[in-house]
This record gives sequence, structure tokens and C-alpha cells, in this order.
Amino acid sequence: MLMGTLGTVATQNRSSERYALLKRLSDISRKVFPNIELRIQEADPSFHAQAYVLDGRQVVTLRGGLAFHGCLKKDGLLFTILHEIGHHVAPGPRITPTDPRSCDCAADCWAVGEGRRLLSSRGMTLNIRSALNEIELALAALKPSYDLSSERGCSGWPRRKATLTSIPVPRVVKCELRKMYG
Repeated sequence: MLMGTLGTVATQNRSSERYALLKRLSDISRKVFPNIELRIQEADPSFHAQAYVLDGRQVVTLRGGLAFHGCLKKDGLLFTILHEIGHHVAPGPRITPTDPRSCDCAADCWAVGEGRRLLSSRGMTLNIRSALNEIELALAALKPSYDLSSERGCSGWPRRKATLTSIPVPRVVKCELRKMYG
């Protein structure tokens, strides 16, 4: 789960351009990752994205508050989708020892590395700095209910942002969140 909040978003971008962007991102995701079902729950106002397994199918869901948030453009949405797909396909530490999904650290690093390369081969570019700035602006708009400066805010946002913008992105061997939270 990239955002870690179920906060709702009052103002949403429901323009035809936004719908076209979401369709384009969905179509490309389906071609590059045919085993992963991407769902957009338009009516749900929550600012939330999640990867889960349902009846044996790998699913990524974007809630409407995130999918239609005005601060998120192509890069922010694309990174979010890649992060969630990373939970299903990234190597490295698991969320828990019995969960088949990768932890947030592994999903992040997979998204900016292998995920980005796979999409690039299909002509889709991802600017990581732009994506992270869009996500940060969107989360800041959720204040006062969400505090990015806290070490727990978005699972240590300053640390995550620094890691994801470093070159090269480090390989994840141990989950940073488990180190941070016990």
C-alpha cells in the first residue's frame, strides 16, 4: 500500500483528459503485466492504492480519491501503479513471512528500476522526481490528517524519497520498515 491512508479527497479531476490518461495507463499496464488486474474504483473517495490477491488473481486497485486527485499527473499515477504491481512481482523481503507480496521497500525499488525499464520498452516514460513531488503535493493536501514530516508518515517519506532518487537505487535485502518499527 503506497499511501497508507484512507483519507478522502473532496476535489477531484474528473475531466475527459483524466479518464483518457487512466485508460492509457490501464492499457499499458495490461499489456506489460497481463497477469495483474488493474481496477479503478471510481466511486470510492479514498486516497488509497492497494495490491492484493483475490480468488487466486493478482489485483491492483486505485481508489477514486487517488485516481482522480488533481495533484497527481501521469508520473505520480504511473509510479503508484508500478509500486502496487511491485508488491506482486518484486523480489526481496515479504510484507510478512507468510505473505506472498513484497514489502513497500522492495515494491518501491522494483518500480523505479525494473518496472520503469519494462514500461520504457513500451514507449512510456516515468520521471521519478516528478512522480514523488506529485505524490508529496497530493499527500500535503490531505493535511491536517496526514503528516509527511513524521518518520511514520507514508512509512518514512523523507527516507523513501531519498532512496528512490539515489543513483543507482539500492537493492533491497532487508525491509527498512521492519527495521524502523521493530
